[in-house]
Amino acid sequence: ASGIEFLLENSDLELTIPCHSGNHARTTRTTRFGAENGHSLEYIMYRHLARYFALKAPDRVTFIIPEGPHSYLNVYNQTLRFHHGHMIKYQGGIGGIFIPAYKAIAQWNKARRADLDVFGHFHQRKDGGNFVSNGSNIGYNPFALSIKADYEPPSQQLFMINKKYGRTCTWPV
Repeated sequence: ASGIEFLLENSDLELTIPCHSGNHARTTRTTRFGAENGHSLEYIMYRHLARYFALKAPDRVTFIIPEGPHSYLNVYNQTLRFHHGHMIKYQGGIGGIFIPAYKAIAQWNKARRADLDVFGHFHQRKDGGNFVSNGSNIGYNPFALSIKADYEPPSQQLFMINKKYGRTCTWPV
């Protein structure tokens, strides 16, 4: 909330914030894909934040909190698909998350096409061309070690979409 308030107080931006439940804050031992939000502390937090900012800045902050695993946002002529990333099955293979991400995205594009997938989950900052995998605010930790992720300091991805040229750059922040 404080980060959103900072942006509101120090800019004229209108914010659209995609929010996705994942495997980190579930209240069950295993993922329940059909009822994931009903077992997610993240989902509750997102709903509270949405209600708070609906009262505080209704014309400037929009939360996207889907019932399912994906949300879509059109930016200029690009369709972005957001998700947590835990539905991509990595299993520590050669090539890292690239091949599993490409395979999952190809399957999802059969149902609904997106130009760019944006996700986190793997604690790795990667640009796969048709996907951007976010880094981790907490950096290298036991989870990153367990999935054999490359070492990374705490970071997030920032990318820009140009109206004429599409996504033009991606930076670590």
